[in-house]
Order: sequence, then C-alpha cells, then structure tokens
Amino acid sequence: MSQNLRWRVVFSFLLFSLLFLPVVAWGLVSQALVPDKTTVTVYQGINRAWVGEVVSPFLFAGENQILFPREDLAQKRFLVLPLSPAVEVERLERTSGGQKIYLNAAEDGQSQLFVGFFEEGFDWAERYLGFIQEGKEELLLIPSVLVVNQNSRSWEKVSLSWLLGSPLLEEEVLAMELLSKSRAEGAKFSDSYAVSAPPVMERVSEYQLFTFPQEVDILPRSLWQVFLPAFSFPFEEVVRFKMGEVERVLTFTNQEEPLPSGELQLFWGKEIAESEFFPGARLGEELEFALKIPTGVFIERRVVDYRRQEARFNQDREVVAFLSSREIEFELQNQREEEITLQLVEEVYSLGELTLSEGWQWKNNQAWRELTLSPGEEKTVVLSYQFEEALP
Repeated sequence: MSQNLRWRVVFSFLLFSLLFLPVVAWGLVSQALVPDKTTVTVYQGINRAWVGEVVSPFLFAGENQILFPREDLAQKRFLVLPLSPAVEVERLERTSGGQKIYLNAAEDGQSQLFVGFFEEGFDWAERYLGFIQEGKEELLLIPSVLVVNQNSRSWEKVSLSWLLGSPLLEEEVLAMELLSKSRAEGAKFSDSYAVSAPPVMERVSEYQLFTFPQEVDILPRSLWQVFLPAFSFPFEEVVRFKMGEVERVLTFTNQEEPLPSGELQLFWGKEIAESEFFPGARLGEELEFALKIPTGVFIERRVVDYRRQEARFNQDREVVAFLSSREIEFELQNQREEEITLQLVEEVYSLGELTLSEGWQWKNNQAWRELTLSPGEEKTVVLSYQFEEALP
C-alpha cells in the first residue's frame, strides 16, 4: 500500500473515530495527573499549538473515575483516548470540583491514556543567516527556528515539533497528531541552541512535520531560537536588470533538507544585504532568488526612438490601435574583476504579434536577453521592436 493511500485510510479511520466511536470522548476538563510524556506541536500563523500528554493512572477492574481539577484547562476542548484495548472511555461529567472521566478497565493495573488539547499563544518562524565569500560561488546557509510562547504555562522535557502548513480542519489537526505522538525536544528562555543533527522531518498528508532532536523545557512567555546545522549550496549568479533595478540573482538546487520560507540576513564578502525573504525550497527543487546588493555593474537605459507607424481601424473606420515601434539603448559596463552573466529584462506589451531585434526573446510579456561581459568590458545593447498598442 502506498504511503499516500495508507495515510488516507488511517486519516479516514481517525475521523470516523473522532466523530462516532464511543472509545473517544470529548469534554471541557482540566487535568492534574503528571504526564509520562508530553508532545507540543506548534503551528505557524494561527497562534496555537497542539499539546499531547500520556498519563498512566492505576485502574481497577470495572468502572473507574478520574478527576481533572486544574482550572487553567477548565474551558479547553480536549481529546481523551485510551492506549490500551482493555480500557474504554465511557463518558465525561462536569462537577463542581472539575471534570470526571469515567473509564471501564478489564483488569487491575496501570493503563496509559492519551490526552490532547489546543494551547493558544504559540507561533514559530524560520530565520536564516547566509554567508558568501568574495570570489566563491557557494552559499553557506545557517537555518534557525524561532519559537514564541506567549501564554503562562510551562512544560519540562517535552517532545517539540513544528508544522509547515496550516491544517484547515480541527479534526485534521488531531488526526495528524495521533499519527505522530513521538516527538523530540528543545530550549530554554532567552537561550540559543546549536544542535548536531537536523530536525527529523516526516510527511503528514501534504504537510511537513519537523521534530527537534533534543529535549526542551518551554517556559512561560518565552522566546527562544534554535540554530540548526548549516547547509552549503553551490550556486550560479547572474546580474539582472529589470524595471530600472539591478539585482544579483542566485540559482541553486536544494539537495539537502526541505527549507521552510523565512527571513534571510546575507553577508556577501564585505557587503551586508538588507533582510530578504527566503522563499523556501523543497528537497530537489531548483530555487532562484534576487538580492538587492551592489553588483559592480553599471547600466543605463534610455529610449532613443518611439513612433506610431500605422493606425488600425474598426469597421466604422475609427482608430482603435496603432502599429508602433520603439528603440531602447542599454549602456553596460562591467566594473568587476571577473566575467559576469547579465540578463536584460524589458516589460513589453503587445496586442498582436511582436517583432524583436536579433538576440532578444519574448515570453510572458517580457523581452529577454542574456550576455556575458568580460572584466572592465563596456558594451551598448539595442532593443528595437514593433508592437500593436491600443488607443489611449
């Protein structure tokens, strides 16, 4: 059975369990049992985390009652699921002292229960530091994860994960958590951590779930950052002139780990680029992103000729369009000590067929030309074209 099909079968079963089967109980409760294990999965951009706790109460054969009296969880909707086939959840009952869970056990002994609930005040973001040595076409990328806890609760030695992608349905969130109860762990208030191994990534439907490889204590109202192992990417660089802006464009293929989107601070030789948005890259994906950083290339664009050569008429002999021509000159100078690849991009709109001068290509309403410039080389490039334009 394929992984995708297996996921769909398990997911369908879990949704059915959540909605229909009596072994799963929902309620408004608070809990006081000390958990054997806690998992925290932080979602991005929705101000919440899913907390899963495994507790091990001693149960007697027959009916049992467990009271969860803690007030800070009194109004939270949560999931109770027995992890032993010999235990069933019968019902939940609200009392003056909190909430009771009624369980039926087949025999005496300790039994494990999984308790899950949503906790507000959590978010996460990806941050990157990038370093490029002058003269080397290699990007050293240091990722980090920034996790924010804005509520008053704390956890010790939890298994911490963060989810790339925002589930649309609450039931979908819960089903994903039940598929992955084992998590790794993470950090303390206002500290930074470097780890020797990257987070473990697993796919849950179309989402990516990252698990931190070390234990973590999460303190109240805390902000912490985890620095992950660096990646090195050979890249190709081109200088691109588009819409009057000159950019250095890097292209590389991600052969390492999936990279979520986030803020990038790049250091290129002695230059420090402004913070850039790193678009993220899936494993095996070719990535291109542009940097507003000095390029060492001088480019001047000027329109030297524009004229309407012929009018277009409708059936009533009214002018509706023109066949026009335009000529643009680009003065180029490579002020760097190495050869560069340069792309010239000009926005060109036409109602019909377009005729460009030699060396230029047209796609997506843009005229493109790519060329190389030797160190210190100066060159004039001309773009001339005929096009149909509508009557203003």
